[in-house]
Amino acid sequence: MALEAKAKSEKLPKGMSDMFKGVFDFVVDSKNEFKRITWPDKDKVIRSTSVVLTAIVLLTCFVWLLDSVFNLALSNFLKLLK
Repeated sequence: MALEAKAKSEKLPKGMSDMFKGVFDFVVDSKNEFKRITWPDKDKVIRSTSVVLTAIVLLTCFVWLLDSVFNLALSNFLKLLK
């Protein structure tokens, strides 16, 4: 078995065999890492998503309000300069 692996690795240039070994190791490590993941349940995903969406809506409204105030202030300031 070791002779077969050695023969196969000798067919490819050194850099190529290292590259394929690196890719293979990455895939195997990723697969093992996915086995260790604790996925959240459906209720937690829904709660987290609603918190994020609520925060996005609130921050969007806040930025819109600030933009409107600055736009109004700048418009009035430019009218005073005329």
